[in-house]
Amino acid sequence: MKEIKLLKRALKKRKRFTLQILVAFLITGNIGYGIDISEDFINETIIKEDNQTGLFLKADNLNIINNGVLLGNKFSFPSGWDTWGSGIEDHKSSGDGTSSSIGNIINSGFIKGYSQYNAYSGVGNGISSFSSNQNSSLGNLDNNGVIIGETLNAPGGNGIEVYAGKNIQTGNVKNKGTIKGITDGNSTTSGNGIRIEGKLNNIGKIKNEGLISGFSYLDGTLWGEGNGIYIRGETSLISIDNKGTISGYAFNKYNNSNKGTGIAIPYSKINDLKLNNYGIIKGNKNALTYNDITYISYNNNYGILAGKDIVDSGQVKPSNLGAEILIDSIGNITNIENGLGGEVTLEDGTKKLVLNGQRYDKDGYETNIDNQAKESYITANGNSYENNIINGAGINKGALVIQAGTSISESIVNGYNTAVYLEDNAQLTATNTIFNGGGLKNDIAIIKGSIGDNVANILGTSIINGAIDLGDGNDTLSIANTVQINGELDGGSGNDILNLGEMTAGKTMPNLNILYNISNFENINTNGNITLFETVKITGANDITLESGNLVLRVDPTVTIDGKVTGHALYGNNGMLTSNGGNLVIGLNGLGEGAIISMGGTTITPDTNDNWWKDTDHIKTNSLVLDGKLSADGKDINITVLESIPLDPSIPIPPIDPQPPINPPVDPPAKPEPPINPPVDPPVNPQPPITINSLLYEKLNKIYQSIVSAGEIENLANTTLLEDKTYTESLGGLLTILDQMYANNPYTYTVKSSRDSLKLFEDNISYLTIKPKKDEMIVQGKAIYTGVKSDNGAYGKNYYGFDTGHRNYKTTTNTVGGLATFEYGLSDKTSVGFVLGGNNQDINFKGSSKIKGNSLYLGAFTKTDINNFKFMGGVGYQYTSADADRKVSNRYDSFSTGDKYDINSLNAFMEAKYVYSAEQDWTVEPKVRLSYYYIEQDKVNEGYTPGQISMRTDKINSNTADVEVGVDFIKSSYLNNGKLKNILSLGVINTIGDKSKELNGYILGKEKDGKKFDIQGTELPKTSGKVSLNIEYEKTNGLIYTAGVSLEFAKDYNRNINATVGIGYKF
Repeated sequence: MKEIKLLKRALKKRKRFTLQILVAFLITGNIGYGIDISEDFINETIIKEDNQTGLFLKADNLNIINNGVLLGNKFSFPSGWDTWGSGIEDHKSSGDGTSSSIGNIINSGFIKGYSQYNAYSGVGNGISSFSSNQNSSLGNLDNNGVIIGETLNAPGGNGIEVYAGKNIQTGNVKNKGTIKGITDGNSTTSGNGIRIEGKLNNIGKIKNEGLISGFSYLDGTLWGEGNGIYIRGETSLISIDNKGTISGYAFNKYNNSNKGTGIAIPYSKINDLKLNNYGIIKGNKNALTYNDITYISYNNNYGILAGKDIVDSGQVKPSNLGAEILIDSIGNITNIENGLGGEVTLEDGTKKLVLNGQRYDKDGYETNIDNQAKESYITANGNSYENNIINGAGINKGALVIQAGTSISESIVNGYNTAVYLEDNAQLTATNTIFNGGGLKNDIAIIKGSIGDNVANILGTSIINGAIDLGDGNDTLSIANTVQINGELDGGSGNDILNLGEMTAGKTMPNLNILYNISNFENINTNGNITLFETVKITGANDITLESGNLVLRVDPTVTIDGKVTGHALYGNNGMLTSNGGNLVIGLNGLGEGAIISMGGTTITPDTNDNWWKDTDHIKTNSLVLDGKLSADGKDINITVLESIPLDPSIPIPPIDPQPPINPPVDPPAKPEPPINPPVDPPVNPQPPITINSLLYEKLNKIYQSIVSAGEIENLANTTLLEDKTYTESLGGLLTILDQMYANNPYTYTVKSSRDSLKLFEDNISYLTIKPKKDEMIVQGKAIYTGVKSDNGAYGKNYYGFDTGHRNYKTTTNTVGGLATFEYGLSDKTSVGFVLGGNNQDINFKGSSKIKGNSLYLGAFTKTDINNFKFMGGVGYQYTSADADRKVSNRYDSFSTGDKYDINSLNAFMEAKYVYSAEQDWTVEPKVRLSYYYIEQDKVNEGYTPGQISMRTDKINSNTADVEVGVDFIKSSYLNNGKLKNILSLGVINTIGDKSKELNGYILGKEKDGKKFDIQGTELPKTSGKVSLNIEYEKTNGLIYTAGVSLEFAKDYNRNINATVGIGYKF
């Protein structure tokens, strides 16, 4: 379990590829067809290919998680041998000369490979790692779903195949689901649940608690074989731990030469064998076959071994504490040999008691005579079984025949035919119990009911390895969310009830996947989270009632000729669907706005109120932003896009009040609706009332509506799909993207950065205190560096109505440039000057957005002295070329766009100082400066890019003014060859005007642009402080040296550090 969680966390990084490429979500309504992949992969949707592999791996050791459906199909070709139909495949043919390798696979869904051909070629594999002349490998496989390989008129069908011309390496196989290989043809055939074949094999442990089977049906005179597990080649260690069912079956209508074996290791050397069987291993020829074993660590049977022979002649039989059942060629029992039974210790340290059923002859009498036993079972009449392994043939009824209320826990029940039979009015409660059976071909129900009324409760982590058929009578079957179902459920005749899932208080229950058909239960009640896969059918249900939780109805998005979607489990049923509080959730699998889900014979209707489904929100989808709307006749569900950001169902959308926004606490509704994926029941300790920032919601909602109106909401499929995340996680991810577009947008920051550049030139002009006398000229140049850090942070607790973590947008700006001035003295007290400057700005945003700006500045200034007053004024023009990369991201999605655009700016300033001589060589100069800045930024248009969320903006202009009040402290020192000035300046700046100018934005769509929304302007500080230290050294030979540092700061979020060095000359 730990390894599974680690793999899932690692694969989160790959999810963008999975959902955006495969799920052409929300608008296009396209199904994902067979694809090539080159990176780790998670599938939540349906991928199917009509003439190719479902998932073809183009890189080594790729990890796969499948929670959806993967189908690969190959059909007849007029010529050629390329007839491999696999669900997942890494195939290296003889011409490739390379090895095949697949990483770890976790499957909770449905994987099938199918091949149909009419010659001697064709292979259908669920999963295949194949290299004809090099090595092959497969990592760890964890299966809780269905994996099938099947062929028709073709020789090979394998659930899992690892084949190599040289060596093989596999990880561990843990199976609680179904792994099946089926072949049906008229040539040599081989159907295997698991097939591993190489020269030298290094195989991990196979731990089976589910179903592994291989079937071969041959309509010809050649031979065929069907094996549950087939291993060929020298193998260092074979370690198999079986608590489920492993079976092989081969049939030829012309002869009996075919081989059906549970575990077949023919023509191979085994250096070490470790085999423990607690379940059933069976084959119509042998339960086991192995030829050459160097060493046996252990080879034990505590369950059932069944076959015409247990092993081939001369091979070593396992030690037997369970039961050995011998059969004839058609599966009839010829003898039953019981082992001693008794206590056994499992690998995990738990102890179980082996109970073998009493043997009976053909007339039903008890017998202990060899070759007379045709049946065996145990009768339970109010018994309680805990930590047992129960073995029996279960031919006429079951291995365990229940006559009254019986409980079973922590046990394994093995019946060659049927595990459990319920007599009239019998009751069974089974917890954490595995049921095995099915007969020779796994086509017999493993739990059966009599003609009376029966009750069966299957709870905990129980595993049902086969079908359930409750027969006649009014029966009730209850299955918990944590149960693994590996077979069809049939209520039989009568008025039967099926309860799926459990209603629990304050506890999150796992999802119950339904991967097999359900029939003849007239009443079905659902609780908790249950998923009906698109590969199954429910029939015979008159009333389906959603009591609590979510019934997820996955759909095959193929659209029929009448424009509707019919590929789902309820389409073929004729009955009513109602709710007492549970939700019907449409698993869209790529369907989008405008799709129509036909319910077929199922009518959605309330018991008493015809408007019930319309007035509540109990028809949902597995997308945060798509909704299901019921048609008036209850026969169709129309998929629509939500018009506003969907908050958590328990959080109402806040009212908008622009005067200024008020944030009153919102009282929770009396009966909060359960979210899609979070716990369906209210928490034990509910959170206090939630406060919503209504103004922020309004701003983000406008961006969301622009995305929707532009038809680009599909690009957020990774974020809005609820298959792999909770409702709150999805909503938080959506709001994160929207908030970055609103509050961390580079297109508003360039208004501020252009203003900062103007101020930079202006400040450095004002620091030039040396003034030429009449007819003198001063030429100076400065190198400038500035670093600006801006923080815009707020903790995310309840910022959107729940905790989204820390919302902190940091921006750093590095500016490198230069300034050149020419100043001429009109008189001893007045001068004029001209300025030429330029800089490069490198701006980086938290979240990877960035801007590169190049600015050119032209200006003029004048200075004059009147008595003790000094006056200075100037004007300037700046041209800026900006190249912005805008990136937004969350845990699920990442978008990158950008544009180049121009900014034109003007500034004007006037400064006045009063000179006060304090002491010798010291002067104090109080000052005031008034500055005006005008910024005009051109339109931005990123251009439409498929798969991205691109935008355009309107032109924007900004008018601001600064009033600076401060004082300069000047220390003058006369040196032998010149004069040195040290100038310490202190000041306070107050900014007025457009301190946070918003920008109008529009999302770009393929056909049209979205609605207008606001982009938050970059906030300028209202008040900031300033301190600087400048040095001017004027030499007697006319050379002038300058240097300085300054710091401008504002409360919390703005710091501007400036450093300059310069040189000049007075003529």
